Amino acid sequence: MDYNDVRENINNDMYTAKHTDDLRPQVLAKGFVTDREKSVAWNEDQVALSIKREKAWHTKRRNAENKARDAFRSDLIDSIMDDLGCNQDQAAIIYSEAWEDGHSYGYHEVVSHADSLCTFVAGYVNAGKMGQSDDT
Repeated sequence: MDYNDVRENINNDMYTAKHTDDLRPQVLAKGFVTDREKSVAWNEDQVALSIKREKAWHTKRRNAENKARDAFRSDLIDSIMDDLGCNQDQAAIIYSEAWEDGHSYGYHEVVSHADSLCTFVAGYVNAGKMGQSDDT
Protein backbone atom coordinates (compact mmCIF):
# COMPACT_ATOMS: atom_id res chain seq x y z
CA MET A 1 0.00 0.00 0.00
CA ASP A 2 1.25 3.49 -0.74
CA TYR A 3 0.12 7.04 -0.03
CA ASN A 4 -1.93 7.21 -3.23
CA ASP A 5 -3.88 4.11 -2.16
CA VAL A 6 -4.63 5.75 1.18
CA ARG A 7 -5.69 8.98 -0.56
CA GLU A 8 -7.96 6.99 -2.89
CA ASN A 9 -9.50 5.22 0.11
CA ILE A 10 -10.15 8.62 1.70
CA ASN A 11 -11.84 9.82 -1.48
CA ASN A 12 -13.96 6.65 -1.57
CA ASP A 13 -15.05 7.17 2.07
CA MET A 14 -13.34 3.98 3.20
CA TYR A 15 -12.37 5.69 6.47
CA THR A 16 -15.76 7.26 7.09
CA ALA A 17 -17.83 5.75 9.87
CA LYS A 18 -20.76 3.77 8.58
CA HIS A 19 -23.70 4.96 10.64
CA THR A 20 -27.10 3.44 10.33
CA ASP A 21 -29.97 5.78 9.78
CA ASP A 22 -31.06 5.33 13.36
CA LEU A 23 -32.43 8.59 14.62
CA ARG A 24 -31.07 9.86 17.88
CA PRO A 25 -33.42 8.70 20.61
CA GLN A 26 -35.34 11.31 22.51
CA VAL A 27 -34.04 11.80 26.02
CA LEU A 28 -36.67 12.54 28.59
CA ALA A 29 -35.85 14.98 31.35
CA LYS A 30 -35.81 13.76 34.93
CA GLY A 31 -39.31 14.05 36.32
CA PHE A 32 -40.91 13.91 32.86
CA VAL A 33 -44.37 12.33 32.90
CA THR A 34 -44.86 9.99 29.98
CA ASP A 35 -48.28 8.73 30.95
CA ARG A 36 -50.29 10.37 33.73
CA GLU A 37 -52.37 7.22 34.14
CA LYS A 38 -49.33 5.12 35.13
CA SER A 39 -47.31 5.14 38.34
CA VAL A 40 -44.48 7.51 39.20
CA ALA A 41 -42.09 4.55 39.23
CA TRP A 42 -43.18 3.56 35.71
CA ASN A 43 -42.61 7.12 34.46
CA GLU A 44 -39.18 7.19 36.12
CA ASP A 45 -38.35 3.90 34.40
CA GLN A 46 -39.30 5.45 31.05
CA VAL A 47 -36.91 8.35 31.66
CA ALA A 48 -34.11 5.93 32.63
CA LEU A 49 -34.84 3.83 29.54
CA SER A 50 -34.63 6.88 27.29
CA ILE A 51 -31.23 7.78 28.76
CA LYS A 52 -30.03 4.20 28.30
CA ARG A 53 -31.15 4.20 24.64
CA GLU A 54 -29.33 7.44 23.96
CA LYS A 55 -26.11 6.17 25.56
CA ALA A 56 -26.30 3.01 23.45
CA TRP A 57 -26.85 5.13 20.34
CA HIS A 58 -23.77 7.26 21.13
CA THR A 59 -21.67 4.18 21.90
CA LYS A 60 -22.62 2.58 18.59
CA ARG A 61 -21.68 5.73 16.66
CA ARG A 62 -18.41 6.16 18.57
CA ASN A 63 -17.45 2.54 17.91
CA ALA A 64 -18.08 2.98 14.17
CA GLU A 65 -15.94 6.14 14.14
CA ASN A 66 -13.13 4.42 16.06
CA LYS A 67 -13.20 1.47 13.65
CA ALA A 68 -12.92 3.80 10.64
CA ARG A 69 -10.06 5.79 12.23
CA ASP A 70 -8.25 2.56 13.14
CA ALA A 71 -8.47 1.39 9.52
CA PHE A 72 -6.94 4.68 8.36
CA ARG A 73 -4.17 4.41 10.96
CA SER A 74 -3.36 0.84 9.96
CA ASP A 75 -3.26 1.63 6.23
CA LEU A 76 -1.12 4.73 6.69
CA ILE A 77 1.33 2.89 8.95
CA ASP A 78 1.59 0.18 6.27
CA SER A 79 2.32 2.89 3.70
CA ILE A 80 5.02 4.42 5.89
CA MET A 81 6.61 1.00 6.43
CA ASP A 82 6.63 0.38 2.67
CA ASP A 83 8.08 3.83 1.98
CA LEU A 84 10.88 3.76 4.55
CA GLY A 85 11.43 0.04 4.93
CA CYS A 86 11.08 0.48 8.68
CA ASN A 87 9.34 -1.57 11.33
CA GLN A 88 5.84 -0.99 12.69
CA ASP A 89 7.00 0.81 15.85
CA GLN A 90 9.08 3.26 13.82
CA ALA A 91 6.21 3.83 11.39
CA ALA A 92 3.85 4.43 14.31
CA ILE A 93 6.11 7.26 15.52
CA ILE A 94 5.96 8.92 12.09
CA TYR A 95 2.19 8.37 12.01
CA SER A 96 1.77 9.95 15.46
CA GLU A 97 3.65 13.06 14.42
CA ALA A 98 1.69 13.32 11.16
CA TRP A 99 -1.58 12.85 13.07
CA GLU A 100 -0.69 15.59 15.56
CA ASP A 101 0.19 18.01 12.78
CA GLY A 102 -2.67 17.30 10.41
CA HIS A 103 -5.73 15.58 11.88
CA SER A 104 -7.62 18.78 12.59
CA TYR A 105 -7.56 19.48 8.83
CA GLY A 106 -8.58 15.98 7.76
CA TYR A 107 -7.09 12.70 6.64
CA HIS A 108 -5.58 14.12 3.44
CA GLU A 109 -3.49 16.49 5.52
CA VAL A 110 -2.28 13.62 7.75
CA VAL A 111 -1.18 11.69 4.65
CA SER A 112 0.65 14.75 3.32
CA HIS A 113 2.45 15.24 6.63
CA ALA A 114 3.40 11.54 6.77
CA ASP A 115 4.74 11.71 3.21
CA SER A 116 6.79 14.81 4.05
CA LEU A 117 8.14 13.28 7.25
CA CYS A 118 9.15 10.12 5.39
CA THR A 119 10.96 12.18 2.77
CA PHE A 120 12.82 13.99 5.56
CA VAL A 121 13.70 10.78 7.43
CA ALA A 122 14.85 9.02 4.25
CA GLY A 123 17.05 12.00 3.36
CA TYR A 124 18.52 12.05 6.85
CA VAL A 125 19.27 8.32 6.84
CA ASN A 126 20.73 8.42 3.33
CA ALA A 127 22.94 11.40 4.20
CA GLY A 128 24.39 9.36 7.07
CA LYS A 129 25.07 6.40 4.77
CA MET A 130 26.86 8.58 2.21
CA GLY A 131 29.21 9.92 4.91
CA GLN A 132 30.40 6.44 5.91
CA SER A 133 33.43 4.87 4.34
CA ASP A 134 33.94 1.17 3.68
CA ASP A 135 36.73 0.83 6.33
CA THR A 136 34.47 1.88 9.22
